[in-house]
Amino acid sequence: MKIGIAGAGGIGSNVAVHLIRSGLRRFKLVDDDRVETGNLNRQYYFHDQVGRVKVDALAENLLRIAPGAQIESVRLRLDQNNMARLFADCDVVVEGFDGRPQKKLLIEALSVLNKT
Repeated sequence: MKIGIAGAGGIGSNVAVHLIRSGLRRFKLVDDDRVETGNLNRQYYFHDQVGRVKVDALAENLLRIAPGAQIESVRLRLDQNNMARLFADCDVVVEGFDGRPQKKLLIEALSVLNKT
């Protein structure tokens, strides 16, 4: 089973860690943000990762938990033109956005794929 993580912030990073600790091993992480100091109190990142691309730092953290996992990192801003394409190969998609407009766009994009 391949899990898509849409947004690697507070929701996405923590859900990914819980899922990999539960035994899941295939992930696609999509986000365009970088780790900031202000993220460290609620997101699954560490001080030495500040400034790094979130999907790369999260992939590194997941692989430290499960070295054989298959993690695909995509540094890209999700929008209505790419959401369906990016998650078409995922069995489940975790929505981890901050804003309502992106949440709505993702639901609409995934409904086309019957993944809602």
